[in-house]
Amino acid sequence: MCDSPLRTNKAFLDDAWNAVFATNNGKETALPQWIQCTQCKQWRTTMVAVGEIREWQPCKTWQCSENNISPKTCSESHTMPSYKTHPFCSIFALELQRQIRTLKPTSVVDDQTKKGMREFLQKYDKKFKRRQQQQS
Repeated sequence: MCDSPLRTNKAFLDDAWNAVFATNNGKETALPQWIQCTQCKQWRTTMVAVGEIREWQPCKTWQCSENNISPKTCSESHTMPSYKTHPFCSIFALELQRQIRTLKPTSVVDDQTKKGMREFLQKYDKKFKRRQQQQS
């Protein structure tokens, strides 16, 4: 029995998100996700509950004033998340979201995309292991 494109893609993305959750190790209850303000067109991060992150979709009419973290106005500057300001799993989640942004739930994940995602996950696995070694 063949998997439908939806199941194939969902399973593939679930594996990728499971890698994020493994780096989280239950520490964070929410992870940042990218969202664009429809008023000022700036990209912001907003916090999404870990349990909702796989299914989360940004609102089509979201504005900075609706953000659950700073900045909450269009005139405020946004500090780019980094390892200095966010936990490792948060940066991993943002990078993963950026990597999969172009995939649609119903699109077939081709071999080239899978290869790129595997390389991305391997890169983060190495970074995560290095960080664990530095902390011990």
